[in-house]
Amino acid sequence: SVVNGIVADDFPVMPAISAGKKWSVEGASFKKGLQQVVFAASNDETRPVLTGVLLQTINGKLHMAATDSYRLAEKQLGANKEDVQILVPASAMQDLLRILGDAEEKVHVTHDDQQVLFQVGDVELVTRLVDGKYPDYKKLIPEKFATSARLKRADLVNVTKVSSLFARESAGSVTLEVDEAAKQLSIRSVASQLGENTATADADVKGSGNITLNSRYLLDALNALSGDEVVFAFNGKLEPTLLSDPASGDYKHIIMPLKS
Repeated sequence: SVVNGIVADDFPVMPAISAGKKWSVEGASFKKGLQQVVFAASNDETRPVLTGVLLQTINGKLHMAATDSYRLAEKQLGANKEDVQILVPASAMQDLLRILGDAEEKVHVTHDDQQVLFQVGDVELVTRLVDGKYPDYKKLIPEKFATSARLKRADLVNVTKVSSLFARESAGSVTLEVDEAAKQLSIRSVASQLGENTATADADVKGSGNITLNSRYLLDALNALSGDEVVFAFNGKLEPTLLSDPASGDYKHIIMPLKS
């Protein structure tokens, strides 16, 4: 068999990253973090900054974040001595996910202002960095919430799936109602052809209120969380909603509401 290639001399040479920052991270936790974050990045090339995944240190801890302006995922990856602030294309992070096995090997990272090198075992991945200033997403994450529901993650997945079937006509829009007196979270979807549907789950509730979200974003967030339970918290109808695992504070997922 003959494979048509290109002359080796024509192959683009990536400039070597010699003088750059070097650090490493546990492969297993990096892989899990990527799986929880990378899907929230944007595909919209008109806003290139949002097509990247941000790696940055805050108070000596490495954080990974991605947002498409409708949702935001952030993972804390543990202590890191280097002062890191790089924006890596989400497409390259997808490639890195394919390279990362489940073995307990380290990912060695070297970067300068323009590119980053990831080394995993004997595989090297080099990519240019995304140019531009990332939005200060920390401002988006509320400190306090008027309404919150803590419930089994599987229960919230089930009621969201049922509602999302009815919500196809309304572009996946569902309204979540949290009722403190009834100790319940219910999801309502309205489909003109199929009628109205409400699915309910028992929850440990503080405060009452309702908010309208895209059910696909909600399912994506619930699939990215890994614990048995989930806390679903929000303030007003137009403010960001936070989903998190009550057993672990290292992952936050924010969804912006739809105007109901």
